[in-house]
This record gives sequence, C-alpha cells and structure tokens, in this order.
Amino acid sequence: MKETAFKLPPLFTLADLLLLLSVGGASFAFYGFRLWNGGQHPQSMQAVVRSGDREVARLNLAVDTTLVVEGVLGGVRIVLRSGGVHFENAPCALKICEKTGEINRSGEMIVCAPSRIIARIEGGPAPAAGLDALSR
Repeated sequence: MKETAFKLPPLFTLADLLLLLSVGGASFAFYGFRLWNGGQHPQSMQAVVRSGDREVARLNLAVDTTLVVEGVLGGVRIVLRSGGVHFENAPCALKICEKTGEINRSGEMIVCAPSRIIARIEGGPAPAAGLDALSR
C-alpha cells in the first residue's frame, strides 16, 4: 500500500500576490505623494502663534526658532525646526498638543486648549476652491 504525505495548501495564489502588490504599490504611491510638498516651501510659509484673542508671533518656517508663549496655565515652548512646528513642555494635564507632533503644511494647526494657545501654518499655495467638508 502506498503512503501519501500530507501537503499543506499554498499560502498565496497568484491572485493573492497580485492583490498584495497592487495594494502595497498604491500605499507607497500615496505616502510618496503625501511627502511631496506640492510646491509649498518653508520660505513662503509662516507659523502664526496666538494666545487667547491676540496674535503673539508670526514666524518664518525657514528660520529655526524657539519661542515660549505664556497661556492661561503657563508657558508653552513652541519649536520651529527644519520647516516644521511642534509644542514642548505644555503645562496641561493630557499634553495632547505635544502628542500632535510636528506640522509643516499650510492650514495645519496645533492647539493647546487649556492654555488657549494656537499655532497655525499659513502661506504657500492657495487651497483649491470648493467645499472641504459638509456636515449636517
């Protein structure tokens, strides 16, 4: 009597491999497009820092700067480095503004709500006309 060895089915079929390659390729293309700055140069963009109702500073993103802004709870260190902005040493409890990380695109902002401090990037190319979102 002849013994047959137990064989596992193949892990991937050709269709699985093609699907994996197409999804992976699309992901890398999207990531590359996201990294591409789309003509936004730090020289033409500024970080606008507000504390409460007043504008505290308007800083060029091309120049590395560190600024301490006094808010309701205390001082927040705002760091501009390599064309990006991030918050450090926020006095708030949850530190969500620090966890936001670095922003570097026009229209992005970091908010420290308890201290009422906002850093927003302005400048660069004009945003496309039309609706950005619609809510009911």
